[in-house]
Amino acid sequence: MSTALGSNTSLVIIGAPSEKQRTVEEHNRTFWDMLRGLRICDPRPWPEDIPQDTEDAKWTFCFNREPVFPAMLTPTHQKRWSRHMSVPVIALQPKWVLDNLLGTPEKRKAAQRKVRNLLQKYDTIGVSPDLTAYGAVGTSEARQLCLQDKNESVQCPYRNFDS
Repeated sequence: MSTALGSNTSLVIIGAPSEKQRTVEEHNRTFWDMLRGLRICDPRPWPEDIPQDTEDAKWTFCFNREPVFPAMLTPTHQKRWSRHMSVPVIALQPKWVLDNLLGTPEKRKAAQRKVRNLLQKYDTIGVSPDLTAYGAVGTSEARQLCLQDKNESVQCPYRNFDS
């Protein structure tokens, strides 16, 4: 995704409606497999300054050497309405967009407070304990990408997208 597209650009992949009922876990597995496929097709090497271990606090998904924040939304989320859509959707936000919007620690904290307040009003389940600050010790951004419809952590099935 290029900055030439604008300062607040995203890529949104919208899945087709399906008659088959799938669980949140099945949608999430498809999401991880899609990210793995993107990595396999990526013509550029992984950035040296981004760890490849998905459990590392500084890991983030990258494509074409660009760090992005991908998130999965599904029709089967019934409690976490912030992750509900009528069809499967994957939203990929370039990290440079987030850096532009949240460029200072004060802006980042204010945005986090606002988002948490909105989640408490919108979702019928408490804020996921996996929604943490990027890079915080003992956390993994990978756990935020596919939130469950319950407050249980799920690890990425790929410890490293290159292996």
